[in-house]
Amino acid sequence: MGKRLIWVLVLAFFLAGVAVPSAYADDDASGYQIYINGEKFTYDYGPIVHKDAVYVPFYGVLGQMNISPIAGKSTGVLRIETPTHVYLTKPDSNVLYSFALDASNTKDKSENPTFTGFDYEFIRLDYPLIVKDWVIYVPIHFLTNYMGIEAAWGEDNTISLYGGNYDVTAGWEKVHQDIVAKYHKPYSYEQIKDYFLDKGINENVEELSVFTEAESLWSQYSTLWLDKLSYDWGDEHDHMQEVHLVGYSGLSATFSSSSHGEFTHTFKSVYAMKSAFYAEDPFAGTGWSSEVINLIKKQNIQVGMTETMVVYAWGKPSSVNQYGGLTQWSYRKGNGLPYVYFYFQDGVLTSIQKV
Repeated sequence: MGKRLIWVLVLAFFLAGVAVPSAYADDDASGYQIYINGEKFTYDYGPIVHKDAVYVPFYGVLGQMNISPIAGKSTGVLRIETPTHVYLTKPDSNVLYSFALDASNTKDKSENPTFTGFDYEFIRLDYPLIVKDWVIYVPIHFLTNYMGIEAAWGEDNTISLYGGNYDVTAGWEKVHQDIVAKYHKPYSYEQIKDYFLDKGINENVEELSVFTEAESLWSQYSTLWLDKLSYDWGDEHDHMQEVHLVGYSGLSATFSSSSHGEFTHTFKSVYAMKSAFYAEDPFAGTGWSSEVINLIKKQNIQVGMTETMVVYAWGKPSSVNQYGGLTQWSYRKGNGLPYVYFYFQDGVLTSIQKV
């Protein structure tokens, strides 16, 4: 049978600027000199050029600016805090969750809203954070567009960065005052910070982690084959039907096939995604006729099929017994449904019994 769809998941650890490596072809940017608030930037790693953009070491630059991002050890999601925004992103993903710390930015979208937590803007980054040689790099474009840092480019390949040293507490205290005034709720600053700024925003970390993990998996494939033995694709799709990946967004993907046209499907989890497909053509190298292949796709069993063909169509039996020269396979498709028995002689199906 064609190789089952197996995605190897690599746990990302973002400790002290370390992360899982990725294969990017980058240009040498050693000729650039970086200055931060007037001081020359000295770090174990220098800038790089990636896709015509200059990237600098994420932890090194932010550390010199007294900005302390928070890294999720199990998810790899980075939380970046400024006085006006909190950002969630993951290196090597172009997805950014941007939380504007504004009293009017509430999740409650009703006509007379109350403050139920900060909503986020979903952004696709043209220049996302990346990982190279186990180091996280951030594009200068991100620093200037989202973190309020100014960049000045000198003719002698010097790049001067100005900013940082945020007084996050002062900004967040103002947000607290605005929320109390707007919604007439006696929230304390600790309540706003602990429940809405910390816990409320961090509830989105797992969501973003799943979203980016799914997209990382989709990006590895252009053609897949549906597996109806492990996933419920419904009656409208054939088992082992070949589909082409048209596009995706998180757990949702759009496919096209010659027999069923274009369709979109949303999965409940990454695990469900992995269960739903074969990564290689399961019929490649079998030498079976188109008639047999079509029977298997419809999950129809006929006398004369081999054991392998039956496994392709129905999966492995729940039990196997020997009766003289016959081999009995038993199946039950669900509670309350009849048992089906297949009898094989010398590996070929000779009769079918339903009880």
